Amino acid sequence: MNILFAGCRHSHIMGLYNMAKENPDVNIVGCYERDIENSIVANNTEISFNIDSYEDALKDKTIDAVAIGDYYGIRGKMVIEALGHGKHVICDKPICTSHKELKEIEKLVKKTGLKVSCMLDL
Repeated sequence: MNILFAGCRHSHIMGLYNMAKENPDVNIVGCYERDIENSIVANNTEISFNIDSYEDALKDKTIDAVAIGDYYGIRGKMVIEALGHGKHVICDKPICTSHKELKEIEKLVKKTGLKVSCMLDL
């Protein structure tokens, strides 16, 4: 599985990143952060933010899934965009902050059969 990491605002994303890195069946394609200065990994030299545009990365047909750890208010939009591009999603909780976003996510999952999951690492 090829996975893109998008947004590193909460520590849960690092737990998933480390598990993905250790799993031989998972290939980390890249990492995107819109605001590196405010990310929890700003000083982490282990992660290379090699993706400049989330929207462009979603067009990459080799990416199977997106791991989203951006701030609360933007996650729903990012999940919807990923699903719209045919990507499975694993997201820090909450996956969205509005009923409208939740309905759109539900609609896309039913239409495409893609999977959406939350990072529940405890």
